[in-house]
Amino acid sequence: MPDLLNRVRRHELESVRKLFPPGSSVVEIGGGSGFQASIISSWDCAVRSFDIAGRAKPDDSHYQVDDYDGIHLPLPDASADIVFSSNVLEHVRDLAGLLAETWRVMKPEGLAIHILPTPSWRFWSIVTHYPFVLLTALGIPAGFVDWSNSVARQERIRDRGVSHLLRRAFWPGPHGEFPNAFSELAGFRAAHWTRALEKAGLVVERVVPSGIYYSGYGILAGLPLTARCRMARVLGSSTQVIVARKRADAGQRQQRETL
Repeated sequence: MPDLLNRVRRHELESVRKLFPPGSSVVEIGGGSGFQASIISSWDCAVRSFDIAGRAKPDDSHYQVDDYDGIHLPLPDASADIVFSSNVLEHVRDLAGLLAETWRVMKPEGLAIHILPTPSWRFWSIVTHYPFVLLTALGIPAGFVDWSNSVARQERIRDRGVSHLLRRAFWPGPHGEFPNAFSELAGFRAAHWTRALEKAGLVVERVVPSGIYYSGYGILAGLPLTARCRMARVLGSSTQVIVARKRADAGQRQQRETL
């Protein structure tokens, strides 16, 4: 099902294309396969993409993704026009540390663009958990990971472990670094991310839905994106875009707090 995930990610990225002027220097956090970095690069932007060191790089890499330790970016101060992430911040353990580092590498007029899951995404992922488990048990391909594919199945077992996957079959676990799936219903609210960004010295300018519906399992993979966009109007958008700017006095305030 990677095709579905790529189509969804492309749609989410295209929804913010106007925020990436040609010639912009972009730093991507959590680049994965480099799929989205390759798209942003095609918009005549200079992209540096980073992901956790040691994370397995997929065979279908689209763009060079450099290693980093999850917090410290090997970049000069005030060197990036844009810091971008897509469905990443919810997986970061030291969120304050990473956001402070993104503030450091942003130019004074820099922009932060973060695509993040919504409470609607979390709700529908809980609802579709057991249908996904049932389809998988019946050997029917469903979801972003095709469990009927032996290679994909073995990779997931290797990455997560059998005992972990068995537990998750009976009860949906958290998607990111929150304690459980139900805490994410509140944790994925825009207010949570806004507080974190503002504490890091950024000013949130706007929060807008990306306007597409899907669950964390990718059930009904063949559903056209046009249908998913219509469904989002009723069921809620699965992701939101948070746009923030660097606050000029934040560096002085952070320096005072460390004294």
